[in-house]
Amino acid sequence: MFLLALILVAALPATAPAASWLDQPLAPWASGPSVPAAAARSASSGRACLVDSPASTEADQLRTAGWRPFQLFDRPIARGALLVLGGLRDLTGDCAPADFQAFVFVGGRFAGTLSPVEMTTAQDGVVGTIRLVSDDVVTAEFARYRSGDSECCPSGRVRVTYRIERGSPGPRAVPVDVKVLRE
Repeated sequence: MFLLALILVAALPATAPAASWLDQPLAPWASGPSVPAAAARSASSGRACLVDSPASTEADQLRTAGWRPFQLFDRPIARGALLVLGGLRDLTGDCAPADFQAFVFVGGRFAGTLSPVEMTTAQDGVVGTIRLVSDDVVTAEFARYRSGDSECCPSGRVRVTYRIERGSPGPRAVPVDVKVLRE
């Protein structure tokens, strides 16, 4: 019996990614009224390679919570009252965001994050294209890495759609749909 268990364990892929939030049924995660605090920052030698986000109320909220604000994909992602802004704790050796989050703001107020967990560039579940479809709909594509994928080329992508709810106690970005774009 022990030999059979050993053979089965040895047959498992060594680099199989752990289960992701994208593999589970969608459920709202924590949102507003304030930006969640960042865990302690790691010491990073690459901090000088990242240009700080322009000053704004939203960037100030991220700084106050311990995040380092940055523009995802080096450009503003904004439409009307909607703004998506990155916040990070660290950078990879080649200056890519590590331990980061994509924060949604509505009229300067925190509405939620696009992922329930922090992300790192070139890892499963990292955010890609973000679209502000309307004043009340945001979509975000996430990379799905499988065993054997190189860092440049995830084998899969999924799109999550969020509805912006505007009510009391404040706005909320609520995930409402997930669609596999490529397996």
